Amino acid sequence: MKELSSLQLDIVENMDRIQMLDDHQKLVQDELGTIQ
Repeated sequence: MKELSSLQLDIVENMDRIQMLDDHQKLVQDELGTIQ
């Protein structure tokens, strides 16, 4: 049972990381859009 909860924690952390990367990518695209 403990292994499962730690696996779920890893998944949640990865989802947070993916969301941060996604937000960052949008910011970069917005900045590139204003430059062009």
